[in-house]
Amino acid sequence: MDRNADLEKAIKQRDLGNICDLMFEGTPPRVRAGFRTESELWDYKLDCPFPGKDNQGAWAALAVDVLAFHNLKGGVLVFGIDDREFTYRGCNSFLDSKLLNDQLRRFLGDRVWVEYHRHFIQSDQKYLGIAVIPPRGPVVVSFSGEAPPTKSGKRRFRKGYSAIREGDTSRVLDLHATADVSRTLSAPTLGRVYEVDVPYFRILTPEYKVFVEREEPCEAVRRALSDPRTSVAAIVGIGGAGKTALATWAVLEAYKEGLFEFIVSVTAKDRELTSSGIQALSQGITSFDGLIQSIAEVLDLPELRTAKHGYQESLAREILTDSNGLLYVDNLETVDDPRLIRFLDDLPVGSRAITTSRRSTIRVSVHPVDVGPLTDREARRFIESLVDEAGLSYICDLSASETEVIGRACD
Repeated sequence: MDRNADLEKAIKQRDLGNICDLMFEGTPPRVRAGFRTESELWDYKLDCPFPGKDNQGAWAALAVDVLAFHNLKGGVLVFGIDDREFTYRGCNSFLDSKLLNDQLRRFLGDRVWVEYHRHFIQSDQKYLGIAVIPPRGPVVVSFSGEAPPTKSGKRRFRKGYSAIREGDTSRVLDLHATADVSRTLSAPTLGRVYEVDVPYFRILTPEYKVFVEREEPCEAVRRALSDPRTSVAAIVGIGGAGKTALATWAVLEAYKEGLFEFIVSVTAKDRELTSSGIQALSQGITSFDGLIQSIAEVLDLPELRTAKHGYQESLAREILTDSNGLLYVDNLETVDDPRLIRFLDDLPVGSRAITTSRRSTIRVSVHPVDVGPLTDREARRFIESLVDEAGLSYICDLSASETEVIGRACD
């Protein structure tokens, strides 16, 4: 058994059952031999802090561990285990995912959502607490708030600092170290098609380094994906408006929150605008058959891949019906195959799709999301997010009015 690889896979899939089976045995739980240590993927705590202002220092320390795991490969924080003898002691504080994230939000904002589970609950109500921390996306996440001061007046971290896991230790990074780690870990997106490519989940790599959340479009696409009256969330706008960025962000958020049983992403993009001009990409799907093959690959269904041509669509519909699956089709306007449009217009009940296109293409059971220009506030936030880019450090010296002038000039 490859211990780390199996646990890393379980963390990505938020598979609590597999995590428990890998790490523990018996009741009350005993730590398995291979996990009687701490590593870059897991850590043990004797107990979890009680909610409240009196314990802000403890919550800040916990936020360091959460962010350190998140910025690497994700991880598991286990509460109720003595980290010296690796024996079960049990948690006393009652928590759930909402309570835990409410306490962490002061330091981490909304960019990291931690799933918290109470497991092996005993007759005295003590339990084993398991916090599953997802791996980061394309960029390193920083603290959104600062730690409370110690008695000596020092703070463990400030806003803009970050953290990374190094072996069995969580290390806080100051602003300079955060910038260095960000440059090291932020992978170029050109030619790297998928950010997530694991069984049952395939999601396109974001084209952005930092996603500037736009309140109206983001809320609109959230509503579209959860609207029980519609099947397709159709994001429409002119070229360069940020349709793909919005859709990819929404799909990655849905993946982190475990909203769908599977996600299949395909793109028909055949070129990309870069700092050195327009570059060709190897085009993804060009037809309905390409979508079918992608579904077969992601769900590991050789019978769908090899089915006779006329039978593939009916088999695909049978698979998607009541599946709680999501299809993500990017750059739909470049696909000429009318079968794909008809399939999305008549999507099987119990499945959903999200599409991006420069024009309205899907017309049946669709929730349209129009992406327009940035507001002054959104443009300012976007410009400020570029401060760490080479040659743009002067942005931090610009006033709000100056950034608004730049945003309006760029249209």
